[in-house]
Amino acid sequence: MDDFDDIALQALPPLQFLRLEDLEGVTPWGLLDFARSIHSRGVCSLSPINLIITYISVISKLLLNLKNSRRFRLVQDHSPMVEAGDLVFQPIVASQQLEFIHSNSRICKRKPCKFNPCGWFPNLRVLRAPSDHDGLLQAVCRLRAQALLPSDKYSEAQMAGIAQGQDTTVLTLLGARKAAQQRIEEAQKTVHFKLIVEEEGVVHQTYDFHGFIGTIGSKITYNLEPEVLSNDASFASFGDVIGGNKEVALKDSCTGLWNASHHGGK
Repeated sequence: MDDFDDIALQALPPLQFLRLEDLEGVTPWGLLDFARSIHSRGVCSLSPINLIITYISVISKLLLNLKNSRRFRLVQDHSPMVEAGDLVFQPIVASQQLEFIHSNSRICKRKPCKFNPCGWFPNLRVLRAPSDHDGLLQAVCRLRAQALLPSDKYSEAQMAGIAQGQDTTVLTLLGARKAAQQRIEEAQKTVHFKLIVEEEGVVHQTYDFHGFIGTIGSKITYNLEPEVLSNDASFASFGDVIGGNKEVALKDSCTGLWNASHHGGK
């Protein structure tokens, strides 16, 4: 959709929740202009989806200017990169107020990202990253023994959950949960240390303490659950919003009649 462009974005009234999806007319520069405008001050949730944000500096400036944002979603095919010639200072991306981050993009295995939630995102409580590179983000979250949902073992899509290329790994939520569970189970196979109860030279009991994935004391939950229980997608679609009613006509979905008790709208 290219009818909605940077000019239209600047003309939006003050909003609290803003989802920009598949908008070819919206550029990273338009996003930054919006973030710097007075209309962005009330935005508490921003979701740029498939907008092709090429450089990580755009994400950094967005979060810097959106002072009241609590939730941020980034979904696109390619992971943002550092622009050639840019001076890189740590942290590259940070936010004092974000509580929820969803990030799903390809991550190059040759250059894994570093992530320090304590200093960079002190108020972060939920992290959803289906394309987590080798569990680097899972490792900074609180420990959990189970990543799979009870229904996952019955899913027909289990074998299609993971698609791999030479330099990238793209995961669905189901595939991400399976990968996270595999990392948990692999870590549990390793004995990190033993506790031996001994009295007068006689060993009474030996306890094995196995490995784990996560950070003790972390306040961040590694969440790979769908937003809509009936759909394993990362975020709600328009069909989820209208309740999946197949009898709803498209012309009615824009008039409000689909939510009316009868044709009179009362």
